[in-house]
Amino acid sequence: MLSRKAYRQPPENFKKNLLPPTETGVARISDVVAAGRAGMKAQHTAGMELHNVQSDAESGPAFLVRDSRDLELDHATTRTPVADSPVVRLDRSPGAIVRQPRKRSLRGSPSSSGIVARVACLPHVPHTEKVPRKIPRLLWVVLPLAYLVYFYDLSATGLLGPDEPRYASIAREMARSGDWITPRLWGTPWFEKPALLYWLSGLGFRLGLNTELAPRLPGALLAVGFLAFYWWTLRREFGERAAWLASLILGSSGMWVAYSQIGVTDLPLGATFSAAMLLALPWVARRDTRQLPAAAAMFGLAVLAKGLVPLALAAPLVMGRHMRDWARWRVVVPFFLVALPWYALCYWRNGWTFLHEFFVVHHFSRITSGALMHGRPLWFYLPVLLLGLLPWTPLLGLIAKRRIYRDRQRAFLGVWVLIVLALFSISVNKLPGYILPLLPAAAALMALGLDEVANARGWLAACGALLVVFPMTAQVLPAAVLNGLSRAP
Repeated sequence: MLSRKAYRQPPENFKKNLLPPTETGVARISDVVAAGRAGMKAQHTAGMELHNVQSDAESGPAFLVRDSRDLELDHATTRTPVADSPVVRLDRSPGAIVRQPRKRSLRGSPSSSGIVARVACLPHVPHTEKVPRKIPRLLWVVLPLAYLVYFYDLSATGLLGPDEPRYASIAREMARSGDWITPRLWGTPWFEKPALLYWLSGLGFRLGLNTELAPRLPGALLAVGFLAFYWWTLRREFGERAAWLASLILGSSGMWVAYSQIGVTDLPLGATFSAAMLLALPWVARRDTRQLPAAAAMFGLAVLAKGLVPLALAAPLVMGRHMRDWARWRVVVPFFLVALPWYALCYWRNGWTFLHEFFVVHHFSRITSGALMHGRPLWFYLPVLLLGLLPWTPLLGLIAKRRIYRDRQRAFLGVWVLIVLALFSISVNKLPGYILPLLPAAAALMALGLDEVANARGWLAACGALLVVFPMTAQVLPAAVLNGLSRAP
């Protein structure tokens, strides 16, 4: 039997949620509240159920609640009766909290019917008071690892290849001149990419970061921030275990980590485009349109990251009879509010030169012409994908099974992977980072397959074997990224 000393005075708002106190009923109602709080610790898996108790109007028992299977009454310890105190009867039938009006007898004393307090907690809602969620223990392991992988010694090496120094120079010029509209390289307008990466890196320069850290810190922050959003979305749609597995696979895959360490446009595109696609998952599964405005805004950021590319990659979303959901004003307006202003201002300042260089040369010519010297064979991205997913490459065998695509959401993830892979494969110009937007979908499918496979030990053993050669791969991957980032003048 619990001691009455173990009870704590409940907060005022909790008493209000149970029964509003009255001038003469505070003492007796607080007994019920205190008893309920004493039993909360044992109610994590089962609902609290209060037995039927009829107390006398003159002297009522104090309630001692232990758990849902051991509910007792202690008649030995009762409070001194309070004049005109209400009678409390607790009913085990489910229902909301109901407070009936006080009925008085002819002599002015409370009637025996008293006040009925019906308190019931359903099995999946064990408490009437919000209990703070505990921080997952795994998070204390993930946070130090995230710092070591993504942020530790981020500026140890100089800027890589021709692209990273070029983008850093444009961002530094934006921060110096205050012109955040027209990208300039060595004083000349440069319309190869949109302004999102330049803005992020320029903000780093404005904050006083050094030449290597200012262009790279935004990419690392985007990578880690997206992983948090990725876990939250997959946990809501597929469960916590699958969310942790997918976040681990994506967050430790070779290509995702490599591109988070360099200041190029591939990671901003991958993060913003993938966030938009993940926000569309409820619509894909249940035609739930509540998150479509947020998805449209993220597509707007993706267009600011790399032009028209994300719109082509999102083609599966706007195909079919439900495409009208994306044409509504509440969806279209956020997209244009995010994406359109920079394009309109840049065209207003630079005219036809901007449209020709940005859209004709650096969009359509990349698909059909090899003038940019990025020509690669049709099968180029197959080995890139195998290398980029290390050490989790063996798990690709799980997503080749047909049964994994048994619902609309999983089929959508599969189409997402295929569209990105096919669209960039048919393009004449190919760079390794182009397929970065498919990694979140592939990681989610691999995690779902690993979560449902009968015996995961063999798959994990194969991934563990690759960890042995992963240090060797870590020496090769940056070189491959460096050689493939750009060879344009």
